[in-house]
Amino acid sequence: MHIHDRSWFRLAAAALCAGALALGGCSQKETAPAKGGSKAARAYLVRTAKVTTQELKYELDTTGSIEAQNVYRIDAQVPGTIYEVSFNEGDQVTPQTVLCRIAPVGYKLYALKAEGAYKKAVADLVDAERRSANDIATAEVKLHEAEIEVARRRTVRAVGAISEEEVQLYQARRDLAEIELKDMKDAAKTMVDAMRTAILEKEAAWKIAEDDLRKSTVLPPVAGQIEKRSVVNGNYVTAGTPLAVLVDMSTLKLKFTLPDDQAAHVFAGSPVTFRVGAYPQRDFKATIYYVGNTADMQTRLVDCWAKVEPSEANLKAGFFATVKIVTEEKKKGVVVPMTAILPTEYGFVAYVLQDGKAVRRKVETGLHVVDHAIEIVSGVKEGETIVVDGANSLQDNVAVKELPPDKSAKDAKNERPAAPPEAKSGAADGAKREGPSP
Repeated sequence: MHIHDRSWFRLAAAALCAGALALGGCSQKETAPAKGGSKAARAYLVRTAKVTTQELKYELDTTGSIEAQNVYRIDAQVPGTIYEVSFNEGDQVTPQTVLCRIAPVGYKLYALKAEGAYKKAVADLVDAERRSANDIATAEVKLHEAEIEVARRRTVRAVGAISEEEVQLYQARRDLAEIELKDMKDAAKTMVDAMRTAILEKEAAWKIAEDDLRKSTVLPPVAGQIEKRSVVNGNYVTAGTPLAVLVDMSTLKLKFTLPDDQAAHVFAGSPVTFRVGAYPQRDFKATIYYVGNTADMQTRLVDCWAKVEPSEANLKAGFFATVKIVTEEKKKGVVVPMTAILPTEYGFVAYVLQDGKAVRRKVETGLHVVDHAIEIVSGVKEGETIVVDGANSLQDNVAVKELPPDKSAKDAKNERPAAPPEAKSGAADGAKREGPSP
């Protein structure tokens, strides 16, 4: 059994209260004993029912709309002239679908040029390293020769064949060869480092050119449906120019609003069911993933969002939805007919049958229940007998008499008892005796 907002019950309360006061006035007249009659208390005719329990669900009803979870604006990422536009509104596309191309030839040539510059820089480095290695090897040979000459001159100097000055001359040549070798190695290292840095720059330029070439072919980011096309062949665009709008229909969300007092009873993770006009008899499911932290200052409504569970139905963004949210469930809720509850200036009351008398109880009602029933939070218990027809005429602790199942209190009140046979015959005789005397 579903439970709805009690606002309807409140609206009816005023009318029921007015009716209760009016009927109460009538009952006072009826309870007065007839002139010359017995003063014993009369028994009021009522219909009763047992207080029962049943499973209840507290539901919030609202409206909302379906929206796409992800909407993508596809922009140009490189400047140039548009070619090969091959999409329209409503097209289903995938990440492999080519929507259009932007200056494809120019970006292809730019990428090839950048690739060539990079490969040439690599080749130049290899050649420079080769030449440097040869030069260093030559310098090492010269240094070795100079060391041999110095050693030979020292041997000859030992026997006095040459002067010390000549030995010093060859030693200076050897030292110079060593300096030249070290400088050649340092220069080779510096040159190689510089060329490798240039190669990194060339490689980066090549990658940028390759990336621009890739961006010149416009592809959808995800599978979805084209919602809007914004370009035609021949348009010149700059980076950031909108080309199309893509809707990802595989992920939908449900947006709805709740009054601030109701929003306090729903949370992230709460289940939601909803229906749409395209499938009026079918329930769809969603799960709340966010409840707004603020309420609108004018309407006092709080925005809520729920993720729609996948379905084979063709749901579309923009569909209007009627939403139901179960906020609480009770396995055994006390439920009585609505006619058993009377609005008074003291609150809602009901009459419980005890020892042949109607005892008035103050009750606390829950939410309005369908099938003309109302939940009772406190005041009566399961199994008690409660007055459901004729309670408007009752006062606390008055005697009552239960009606047969096929008769209402109103019908019984309107019935008049049949005259006894003697009365009928007497009346008839009197009628016959009326008239002129013989």
